[in-house]
Amino acid sequence: MCQLFQVNNEITIALLRVEDYRHRIDMAIIPREQRERVERFQSEHDRTKKLIARSYLFQYCKKHYGLEDFSFVYGEYQRPSFRETAINFSISYSQDMIAIALSPQEVVGLDIECLDASRVSENVASEFMTSDELLIFSERGGDEQVRFFYQVWTAKESFLKAQGSGLTVNPRTITAETNISLYGDSYVMSVTQLP
Repeated sequence: MCQLFQVNNEITIALLRVEDYRHRIDMAIIPREQRERVERFQSEHDRTKKLIARSYLFQYCKKHYGLEDFSFVYGEYQRPSFRETAINFSISYSQDMIAIALSPQEVVGLDIECLDASRVSENVASEFMTSDELLIFSERGGDEQVRFFYQVWTAKESFLKAQGSGLTVNPRTITAETNISLYGDSYVMSVTQLP
């Protein structure tokens, strides 16, 4: 199963399940240096997710944008981008889900998290929420609190990915208001677009 979402007519998001794409990996389309980089991951599940993501991303870019060179260059914080094009992408993984955001012009950041109430606590929330966000978090209960926790988490993560800085910036120091959040039954996904 692949679900496609359009955001602002400029961003396409593909949502994939590992089991649905495990046998659709096209190793021939993935450059050798990227296959070698992926093979360094110890977990077979992590290797499979990364190969699925790259295979889908490259097939999509070839079909929709005519891209042929899938070589990556890496930014200061190891954020990958295509060498010869303005096409921008961001990939995120959570459990058995893979999310890929693509934009032909804009810088994008994406994060997906499966809803897991066992990871939600005030201690964890205090590691990445501002004091105002913590107040809202503590006023909510049950499923509403879990969704808020992951909405804030994914919003900040997608913003930091778009910036290319990752967690070198303390997430408590930012409010990620430039993103769009999408909700499924079992996940929250946020995408940030920067000019």
